[in-house]
Amino acid sequence: FLNRTAFLGSPQLWGPGLLKEPENNPEARARLLEMLTRTKSAYTVFEEMTGQTNWMTVRAAMKHQGDKPVIVISRRIDEADTIGEVGKYNRRWPGEQKALAGISNNSKLIIAGTTNHLIQFYEPKLIVDSVRGMVESIRSTNAAAR
Repeated sequence: FLNRTAFLGSPQLWGPGLLKEPENNPEARARLLEMLTRTKSAYTVFEEMTGQTNWMTVRAAMKHQGDKPVIVISRRIDEADTIGEVGKYNRRWPGEQKALAGISNNSKLIIAGTTNHLIQFYEPKLIVDSVRGMVESIRSTNAAAR
């Protein structure tokens, strides 16, 4: 239904009612709401939720990256996340994230404190610090190689 009616503007109607978070960051909530209520974003969310964009297939097709630096930042999984039908998927999540980090000999898996999927909104400092750390590591490696 949502996919078929998105072109009519349905995301603007259902988005605000569905999005309750991040409560601790009104600016991030406003940006997220703006993003989710765009028609194209609604189509993307629908595709992901229905498995039309299967991340496991994408990961399986990826080639090993040798020593290229890779950081995988994953949400924390609580016991409540492992209950029911969705819980089957969530129980596999930590192993899948570890496997994704295995795409490089120079990788790091970071587990965020939040259980929310949108880590960038809940823990932006974690994202920024991780990117900065990677850039510094690359710069120092390149300087040492000269």
